Amino acid sequence: SLHFCASCNHFVPPRGFHCRYCDVCVREFDHHCPWVGNCVGYRNHRFFVWFLLTGVFLALFGIVFVSVYFASYTIN
Repeated sequence: SLHFCASCNHFVPPRGFHCRYCDVCVREFDHHCPWVGNCVGYRNHRFFVWFLLTGVFLALFGIVFVSVYFASYTIN
């Protein structure tokens, strides 16, 4: 069922929520992400997941790269 948002003065769909940081209503609100700088909701959830996967991949790549560098440095 719809509920009324007093801040935006309009009806919000189920799972909709008014973000206190962005000052907008977000459909299927998940959370406000400070790293991305906006709310994660219905329209950008898949982009946020890709952002997380890219960060994990780059962290693993960095760990492997540094490990190979130090392994070759200690052998020589």
